Amino acid sequence: MFARQIQIARAGVLTFLVLTGVRATDLTAHGQESPRWLTGRKLDQALAAPVGLGWPGNPLGTSLQRLSVNQRVAVFLDRRVDPQREVTLQVNRPLQEVFSYITAEHNTQHTQPDVRPRPAQRLAVSRLGDVIVIGPAASNAYLRTVVENRRQDVVKLPAPRKRNWLQTRPLNWPTGATPRDVLEKWSKQTSIRIKNLNQLPHDVWPAVNLPPLNSFEALSLILSNFDYTFRISGNGAQVALDVIKESDQRVEKLYSGGDDPQALAADISAAIPDAKIEFKGRQLAITARVEEHEWISGEREPGDSPVAGTQVHSLKVENQPIGAVIDYLAENLKFQVRWDEQAIAAAGISRDTLVSFEVVKQSLDKLLEEVLKPVGLVHKREGEIVRIFPAK
Repeated sequence: MFARQIQIARAGVLTFLVLTGVRATDLTAHGQESPRWLTGRKLDQALAAPVGLGWPGNPLGTSLQRLSVNQRVAVFLDRRVDPQREVTLQVNRPLQEVFSYITAEHNTQHTQPDVRPRPAQRLAVSRLGDVIVIGPAASNAYLRTVVENRRQDVVKLPAPRKRNWLQTRPLNWPTGATPRDVLEKWSKQTSIRIKNLNQLPHDVWPAVNLPPLNSFEALSLILSNFDYTFRISGNGAQVALDVIKESDQRVEKLYSGGDDPQALAADISAAIPDAKIEFKGRQLAITARVEEHEWISGEREPGDSPVAGTQVHSLKVENQPIGAVIDYLAENLKFQVRWDEQAIAAAGISRDTLVSFEVVKQSLDKLLEEVLKPVGLVHKREGEIVRIFPAK
């Protein structure tokens, strides 16, 4: 058994939690009552409140469980995440950003090619209803979009079936449950038949206890562990499990083109290169991820977390030290900078080197590239952390 200490500072109150060597899910598995999870507006307020966190190399699963219980914020850890990976972290930010810092530090410490016994998958944060979801970055990038496509399927159903799909229920299962067990329980609760239960591989899962989700959110979350979704048939009375397809990873929405639809389309295309844009009269039909639609419509502000949407920046600089420019960007765009001091010094590069440039409506990565390239530096962005080192 081991003992580690976490410091959590919130609203001026300092709390010490001592972690023992139990698994992340043993709190529920051993019969302790799960906290009354925050939901709705109270959850939004908790995610916006500052939290100071110090992990001196703690197992990811146990530490997330303790953070989740202490803050009363439900966290779901994807089955593909190794909960025993140890993460070192020191941060004091709004809780919603803390989750992004946790995944960024995990990625920095565990995804490099030389990590033993093997590199881990890169992680990212998403949010589904009142649940924070931490899982593989490639899957979480599209989680909410896949769910939105299933929501659009549900709203087309006859009223009685639609009500059943929209009804919310707590999502929970005990330690040792298999995916089949979990899906059969969901099917029994919802009276919705699953035609191909044997589609998923066998697995044994730890206990889970989450706040209420509606039926399509709950089923989507369960299946996301395998990069699966579902297809509704029988007027909503049954589903078939299916792999997530490219069409599930984008959703189309219509926007007014304003006074100059061509110019607006060009701006959006520059900010979201993967978006598909079609002109329908003076309207724009845009196919993109949910988070990107939120940025387009103004619902998502720059720096929002988790899973911030794409944003563009404009900046003009004349004869300013590159170090000062990067510090300015880090402070205003809310990211942490990690300079590879030794390698930079060995390359004969100084933070005092003067730079001049002008960037108009470019992504953060393109902006950083324009700043760093003239002096022989490059960057690598990992969530909220930007690492800077010499170009090879």
